[in-house]
Amino acid sequence: MPPKIDPSVVALFGSQTRAATLGALANAGQPLTAYRVAKVTGTQVIKVITELRRLEQAGVVATAPTDRGRTGWVLSDRSLQDFLQRRVRIVWAADFGREIDRRIARRTSPRRLRIDLSRFVPSPESVPNREEFTRSPEKDRILARAGLRTSRRNSASR
Repeated sequence: MPPKIDPSVVALFGSQTRAATLGALANAGQPLTAYRVAKVTGTQVIKVITELRRLEQAGVVATAPTDRGRTGWVLSDRSLQDFLQRRVRIVWAADFGREIDRRIARRTSPRRLRIDLSRFVPSPESVPNREEFTRSPEKDRILARAGLRTSRRNSASR
């Protein structure tokens, strides 16, 4: 069953086959073969190949290798792709599933909090009981003998 496409988009591009072919390419996440475009759009393969060759001569689509090394097709113009994604929704089932998985992962992942710590100036005077946070020189000597990390503060500043 061929997909229903907005008649204004069909009128803009000149034919149902051309509009469906461009819509399928615009919504694809990877290069599509002519056979896959024909299956998605419900048209004949020979008609899709004819349209793709015409569109390639016009510079609207370009060839690109698929993940299996076959000749695939992609849209050349990003603004045309954005337009078609808003007006035509023809999607291959694998691309649809991948998009749904991506949205679910984005929704369930925790949001990353970004805090700019450079705007906070350290002020040791504002800490109550500062002596509790200062390591004694005796403890530093014991840690040094054991080969462990000593305080980051210089002993001269204490």
